[in-house]
Amino acid sequence: MAGILHFECSKCGSRFPADRLQSNCPKDDAVLTARYDLTAAKPGFTRSGLAADRNFSMWRYAEVLPQVSPVSLGEGITPLVTSITSANIHIKDEGRNPTGSLDARAFSVAVSMAKSLNVTKLAIASNGSNAVTLSAYAARGGMESFVFMPTDAPQSIAIECKGYGAQVTLINGVIEDCAQAVAKRKRQEGWMDVSELHAQFGIEGVKTLGYELAEQLGWKLPGAIIYPGDGLGLMAIWKAFSEIEEIGWIGRERPRMFYVTQAGASGRPHPLVEAILTDSGGAAEGVNREKATEAAGVWARTEGILAAREGAASLSAYQKLRANGVLAEDETVVLINTACGLRDLNAVAPNRKRFTTSDRIGGIIGPY
Repeated sequence: MAGILHFECSKCGSRFPADRLQSNCPKDDAVLTARYDLTAAKPGFTRSGLAADRNFSMWRYAEVLPQVSPVSLGEGITPLVTSITSANIHIKDEGRNPTGSLDARAFSVAVSMAKSLNVTKLAIASNGSNAVTLSAYAARGGMESFVFMPTDAPQSIAIECKGYGAQVTLINGVIEDCAQAVAKRKRQEGWMDVSELHAQFGIEGVKTLGYELAEQLGWKLPGAIIYPGDGLGLMAIWKAFSEIEEIGWIGRERPRMFYVTQAGASGRPHPLVEAILTDSGGAAEGVNREKATEAAGVWARTEGILAAREGAASLSAYQKLRANGVLAEDETVVLINTACGLRDLNAVAPNRKRFTTSDRIGGIIGPY
């Protein structure tokens, strides 16, 4: 696998060959991350070269991505929007990606890898954005997709997956039952469980978010970044900053990293996430569902950004950190919106009743 020297365990540091598909370390089940030959990449990978590059997708950073033919829908290069409320607050709107979420970055790399391995059938257990994104990228790559989701999954997700040509199977159970169905049938059906590729290569796609932030801010990192969602994105951004420093485009400075969790959620963040929070001087910040919903409405009405509840939770976390004196008013902060609110319309209008005749425009357009 040209470009990647080896994979390295994020916990014990063990190294594994680059030509082996392996989602986690067999010694301690920790995440494996790709290590590149950045010294060899430096001569042709320059900031001035990026400035002249007309490849406006995340694959403009190809030197630090797996060397495969991209399955791409133009993901990445999402806008960094300066907030109406303060010139020091920037919103990285990942809802502008194909399929409306940050997942597009991860699945572009994962599906590209699958295609390079001559895989023709991809399967996943998901009841949300991952299902939709896999379906879209499999279609783009000329591959079949098989999606398993619980019967109580949002109907809109199943409809969208089918629209991309996916074969959708509804399981009377929870998402773990769907995963078991994939595991049981994948060998017989000739499927590759894309979650395995996602675990190994998804972080490589998502890390391009870190490269973009640095580039969009003139290679000067912000004082803080607030990231909601799973720990994959936070780990990926941190990895990007390390690579950018090694290439020589930034110094040792780092933003404080804040990880938004659901208030009251059990369990602790991934050990690597905890280490990043500690090393950067950041912290995990809990936000409840009601506050996240309120924040989504605020962004929609004041910023013109329709964010999913998860993404808007970064605004609620920022407000808490400001109120507690953790963040200063003049500190440059980037809030990450991970997905478009079209996946979560109840967050924007949680108390909205069904549209009625009186809501029709001019009494002509409808029904709703």
